[in-house]
Amino acid sequence: MAGKRKSVVITPSTGARPWEIPALWNKVAFLQKIRLRRTVDTLILPLLVKLEGLYAKSNKTIKPRLRGRSLSEIEQDDAAIEWGLTLFDIAVREKLIEFKDAAGKAVTRGSVGCCGMSVDEAKDHFIQKALEHIMADAPPQKEKRVDEELRAMKVRKASDLSKVRQLIRFDPLSILELHKGLRGRLDSLLKKDKAFLDTLHACQPVTFLRPLRVALGNSFPEIVNLSPEFLQAVVEGLDHSAKITALGPEILSVRDPAVFRAFGTWAMKEIEDKADPEGKKKKYVTRISQVKDAMGKDFQLLLGATPSVVEEVGKWSNQEIEAIRRYLPFLGSEAIEAMSPIDFEMRVSMLHGLWDRLGREFIEVELSQPMGVLVIRGVVAKLQEMLKLGSAAKDVRSLIAKSEMLDDGLAPYLNRPKKKPEQPAEK
Repeated sequence: MAGKRKSVVITPSTGARPWEIPALWNKVAFLQKIRLRRTVDTLILPLLVKLEGLYAKSNKTIKPRLRGRSLSEIEQDDAAIEWGLTLFDIAVREKLIEFKDAAGKAVTRGSVGCCGMSVDEAKDHFIQKALEHIMADAPPQKEKRVDEELRAMKVRKASDLSKVRQLIRFDPLSILELHKGLRGRLDSLLKKDKAFLDTLHACQPVTFLRPLRVALGNSFPEIVNLSPEFLQAVVEGLDHSAKITALGPEILSVRDPAVFRAFGTWAMKEIEDKADPEGKKKKYVTRISQVKDAMGKDFQLLLGATPSVVEEVGKWSNQEIEAIRRYLPFLGSEAIEAMSPIDFEMRVSMLHGLWDRLGREFIEVELSQPMGVLVIRGVVAKLQEMLKLGSAAKDVRSLIAKSEMLDDGLAPYLNRPKKKPEQPAEK
């Protein structure tokens, strides 16, 4: 593109007048802006209008925002300013606009032209103008301090202006909760894309954002590291404030977003609050909080588990959790899924039998590995065959430890090649 059209070259003398003393006009902000607007109006804007025309010809959906308008008129329209800055970046990238020093050498940093501003400083001037117009349409916030900080938000890229437009459409209660949770750093949301902000915009301020802020505490700012899909899964799965509060900071440790939907299937019920005899406040007990108490530190294992395993564990009673708890640190998702076809009592009895027959090393090292999962599947398949024939006993432990009836299932481990003993080092 640069080879077909003559570029606009901006030098230290561009836009300057002979009577303008450089020591003043390059330093005083008011005078700098006069020179900046003069250069933009006479040299840069005409080029941008032509560039806009080329894009409009190739893409009929583009609405011209610069054509037929003066710089002053464009400066009153935040969308036109944003579009102009976008075209400016394209023009610079394609070398349709070049910045050179008095000797004709390209300038890549520092002040350019006669205004004494850098390219970024000049762009920031127009970004701030656009921001003023956007904020003029913003509804007042719930707290004066929040309103002031929202309006003073730092916007450094023209592409972030559309995100600011999204933010000012948020419910003022949502802005208040986000302001508290992000510790005043609302501008950190400008790092996120439109999809994330759309998802956040749809979140209820009282039933979702507030309990999420309380649950995450000092870790709330980490939500800016989440994907839109992750946040949407939290919204859909933890569909009640009690579930959000129950899962707490562990929300940020979940690896698979689908796990939130699995947690969402866990039971929750309303209970009587003895501290509130008039029943003005509702109180809930969640299975999430009950299982966290029952599993203790082992609850962390569920955060990296598959959704199907999380759903399965949600059905276990506290007594069943206690019965299997000693094995939980060694049971991966595949192992738990492999045991699911048989009833819970048989699962625990099987694990006891595997410990008795194959030893501690098998349980603590092999159980969650492919070999361990293969053994579990083999034993479970054999037990299912026996159940169909009506010959399976609940005491799987004895069948494994004291008989050969389930050895077909143990065969992959029993028949694996033995490790050769290490030879003593030669002297």
